[in-house]
Amino acid sequence: LATVGEQHPKVAVAYTNMANVYHSRGEYDAALQMREKALQIQRAVLGEQHPETAKTYGNMGNAHYMKREHDRALQMH
Repeated sequence: LATVGEQHPKVAVAYTNMANVYHSRGEYDAALQMREKALQIQRAVLGEQHPETAKTYGNMGNAHYMKREHDRALQMH
């Protein structure tokens, strides 16, 4: 973080990678926390319409689906 700063796209990638590990372990709440951090950076730096931002929304929807939060999952997609 000292090199690139908190709002750098590579930091968002790191949060996404951590989220992927949590998701694969079935730790969906932790995965959602990491994806939310990534999303905040992506929205600020890449914009709402960027494909990576859209992918994060989709991945968050998948985590909500796995938690049986179907209404929330639909909102994310």
